[in-house]
Amino acid sequence: SKLLRSHLANNPQVQISQADLYQTDSYTETRVSVAYIAEDWRVDAYVNNAFDQVNETAIERAPVTGVITSGQLTEPRTVGFSVTYNL
Repeated sequence: SKLLRSHLANNPQVQISQADLYQTDSYTETRVSVAYIAEDWRVDAYVNNAFDQVNETAIERAPVTGVITSGQLTEPRTVGFSVTYNL
């Protein structure tokens, strides 16, 4: 198998084989925002990950066994707003 090599500070050499790479499925994340703007003030509201989809964004495998050891998921649904007033 092909090897990628890199040098890190405190580690003379790290080798990553193609077996360590894992391809995640594609996904769609819906983000919605609205703003109301008046002369001296502004209100913004948003929803990130509107449908609260859970998706893998990164996967890491153990080099020898190929077992998935860690990963990262999308953020859960987040709702927020802000108000800005210009003096």
